[in-house]
Amino acid sequence: MNRFHALKIFCTAAERLHFGKTAQHFAVSPQVVSRIIGELETHLGEILFVRNTRSVRLTPFGEQFYVKAKRVLADSDELFAPPKQTLDEMAGVVCVTMPIFMQYHQFIHRLLEKLSQYPNIILEWQMSETRADVVAERIDVGVRLGVVADNRFVVKRICPMGAKVVATPELIERLGRPKDLADLQQNYPLSGHLNSNSGHLWPWQFADGIAFTPQNPKFIAHRADIELAATLSGQVVSHLPDHIALPYIKRGELVSLLDEYAAYPWQLYVYRPPQTLDLPRVKLVFDELAKILAQEYAANGLQAV
Repeated sequence: MNRFHALKIFCTAAERLHFGKTAQHFAVSPQVVSRIIGELETHLGEILFVRNTRSVRLTPFGEQFYVKAKRVLADSDELFAPPKQTLDEMAGVVCVTMPIFMQYHQFIHRLLEKLSQYPNIILEWQMSETRADVVAERIDVGVRLGVVADNRFVVKRICPMGAKVVATPELIERLGRPKDLADLQQNYPLSGHLNSNSGHLWPWQFADGIAFTPQNPKFIAHRADIELAATLSGQVVSHLPDHIALPYIKRGELVSLLDEYAAYPWQLYVYRPPQTLDLPRVKLVFDELAKILAQEYAANGLQAV
């Protein structure tokens, strides 16, 4: 017999004085309630209820036992209740950083809605193409796309994220579909995305170690949203992250090409550094942002992990 569960069933039955309603409350049959009450009575060596076809009432011992059982359950609820946050703990600046290629408007909107009940939390939002220096920039919560490598951080994985080779239907109608990556490199106008850390173009990476860097790009962008604009013009073929490309593919504005080349398995994740572990306001922002990202990307077909 699970004593704690038996106490919950006994207290509910004592308050409702109806085994059928008690069974409904716990989504079990009345026979299960009767069995558990019987086991409890056997264990205690006393009768808890007087029952007949018309009524259920507590015995004098049952009334005394009910008072003690309620106290035990109340103490357990208090023991396992999440700690209450003081006003001081939920006040101050939380600095969030996110890659500039991410479409952040909806994230900010939903996060500020969630934080509206904490008027003393100040959200500082940074967007950058370069990898953030967590210590120097005093980052509390960050979003990254890549390999989860730094085990000092608290990390929540959001979803796997690849990239797709895309072009407009108009460009494909003019030039046809590329046969393979060699055909793509030699015969199609490509865009390039500049790596702000190195000053070189990012390579187009695929699974199994396949990669190439556009040698003569027709368009070079410092940001993914700018590269997207060039792609939508119908003048270049681009390699865009899933979260940017998928909505346009769904609407028919872009076409996915060379899907036989599997995407490189990047991981989108949210992190917070170890120095923030004792800050409840940072944990709140961290948890809520992770939920929002998972929900938004699941809606675009990028399932959370």
